[in-house]
Amino acid sequence: MPDRSADVTLSVTVTVGLTSEIGGHGSARAEVGRNERAGHVKNVPKGGTLEPCTKLNRYCVSPAVCNKATKSCVCPVGTFGNGLIDCVDNGFSNCVIVEDPKITQFPGSNGALYLPCRKRLAKFVVGVADSDLLCRFTVFGLSELASGGRVFENEVEVELSLGRLAPVAGQTQGKFVAVSTIYFRINEEDGVLWTIAETGWLSNGMDWAETPWQDDVTVAFGNVTIVVTFDSDNVMSWRVPACDVTFKFRPVARRENPQTRVPGISITAPPRASFSDAQCQFPNVLCATPDDDENFLEQAATSLGLTVNQYLMYASLRYAPKQTRGSYKFECYLVCNLFKTKCSPDRQLQAIRICASLLTKRRTLTCIQQLQTSYNAMDLFEKCVHFVCRNEYYACQSLLKFTKRCPKAMKLKNLDCGPHPFRRI
Repeated sequence: MPDRSADVTLSVTVTVGLTSEIGGHGSARAEVGRNERAGHVKNVPKGGTLEPCTKLNRYCVSPAVCNKATKSCVCPVGTFGNGLIDCVDNGFSNCVIVEDPKITQFPGSNGALYLPCRKRLAKFVVGVADSDLLCRFTVFGLSELASGGRVFENEVEVELSLGRLAPVAGQTQGKFVAVSTIYFRINEEDGVLWTIAETGWLSNGMDWAETPWQDDVTVAFGNVTIVVTFDSDNVMSWRVPACDVTFKFRPVARRENPQTRVPGISITAPPRASFSDAQCQFPNVLCATPDDDENFLEQAATSLGLTVNQYLMYASLRYAPKQTRGSYKFECYLVCNLFKTKCSPDRQLQAIRICASLLTKRRTLTCIQQLQTSYNAMDLFEKCVHFVCRNEYYACQSLLKFTKRCPKAMKLKNLDCGPHPFRRI
């Protein structure tokens, strides 16, 4: 049984107003009120610059400044990062998923991940200041297909467990044992939602507390405080000061095309963060670890005969978490389950080489979106993987019918579906 000697209590402070309670190990108390400083999303200023900076007319995030010569957003001295979403103090580690959809991992390696599914981004453990407790953070991202064949992050989930290390026979490194866990789910439509789970996992029927998007909220959870704030750039900041950990998130601006305030997720870990557990390392998490080689992604992709972007999709499908959220959660569940459990290793690679173009080629994806009453991009992708992995004749026929309406889908035009399964020889 987990050690519950450190009772975990949960309390919440927002601004003024309505009070609510959450059950569980301890209780949650919330005072919900409007954050007048931030105002409504549609009225906030555009970014850290007063005018567009980049070639795509994107605004820098504060405190980044615009380099007019290179048309890029540059973080100030003493910091680093992507000036479109976050600037981080030197010495910390940062992973960002930004734009449409570029990922820069903790070691600096980067690629693009064209998969509108739920994915596990990062996992690490940090000691709580002035305490023998540890914080274990797990971050999930959820992306969606936007117009023009683009993929943007639209939701972030954070799982925070408080616990200690228990000794393991024959190992110098102990095993993390959680005392209690709190879950956050954050998106612009629903706002900030959180719940506490004694068992360490979510189940149906749990009570969730919530505040609207743009409302600041402070949550006291055991020995730590979680501070959620919003700035005038429409960036949400989720911080645990006792662990020096910060996550930032900006959702898709649905009425903007192109996105002048770039959606994305930024994950910042302090120098003392531990990534030693295998579950904290690539490919179990997409951000990898700060100790990985900067070129490891390219090397791993080359060893399998894939491009970096294909390899990221391959890893995402093989090690995908449960697909419980998103517009394509059913299609994502089908394709992830098929890829992981019913597809041989050689066919997994073949499926990526053939099928990835349905999501990575913008002209193909745009064509699918224009035919959205007849076709669904993730449904076509699942059919393609199904055909390659299982020789499914009817899935192949659906793909060939699609290519007649979208000639740009070049890699699918010459598929050989084989003989009809019921045709007499």
